[in-house]
Amino acid sequence: MAPEEYAIDARAFADALREQRAMKLKGGLYHLNQIQLTYNTNRIEGSRLTEEQTRYLYETRTVMRDALVDDAIDSLLAATPSKMTFEDICDFHHRFELIHPFQDGNGRVGRLVMFGQCLANGIMPFIVTDAEKAFYYRGLAEYAHIPGFLRDTLRHFQELYAERYRRYLPGRQ
Repeated sequence: MAPEEYAIDARAFADALREQRAMKLKGGLYHLNQIQLTYNTNRIEGSRLTEEQTRYLYETRTVMRDALVDDAIDSLLAATPSKMTFEDICDFHHRFELIHPFQDGNGRVGRLVMFGQCLANGIMPFIVTDAEKAFYYRGLAEYAHIPGFLRDTLRHFQELYAERYRRYLPGRQ
């Protein structure tokens, strides 16, 4: 297996996120990811909140209601390897979206799960942006026939993420 191009020290990354969360550090990696991930994934799902409104929700501690998971997800989780590659994460995401376990919010949850899977497996995370969601949707739609399109699209988002947050990443200045 080839080394991961965007490999990260997952422990240091997760520690930095936890530390910044505990400190309630504004403008740090955790805070910026929290806002960007929420804003972009909500926009993809049709939310009209602006980035500033999203930031305000977090800064005022407004909480949204929880969703319940449908049992249809059990077989997907059972088939998921304990150590995942980038390709495994892409495949999991596609299968998750096909199962559509929630009445609403599947895309939001699926993109958040991908972010967490990347961190758990020492892979640079990424945020699917609203500006380029058409490529993301096309990648999902074509995955069964051309999995490379979704993978390449998500790699692109990974590159954008690395560029944008490089100065915040531990050991990657």
